[in-house]
Amino acid sequence: MARCTQVGVIEERIESPTPEPKLGDQLRQAVHERASRLGATDVVYQKRESDESYAYARAEAYRCER
Repeated sequence: MARCTQVGVIEERIESPTPEPKLGDQLRQAVHERASRLGATDVVYQKRESDESYAYARAEAYRCER
């Protein structure tokens, strides 16, 4: 079983003045880039919502030893 340590909490918000169908994908990429900078190996989303003009996520970042 892996032992994991929380290395941070990430909140990310993206807003678009024009409809952008892939806003959720951009958000997920931004969250994972920030997690990587924290040295995280895993991300657990606490909240994630998006439509074509707004995307928001709150996630916990963990470093796990396998």
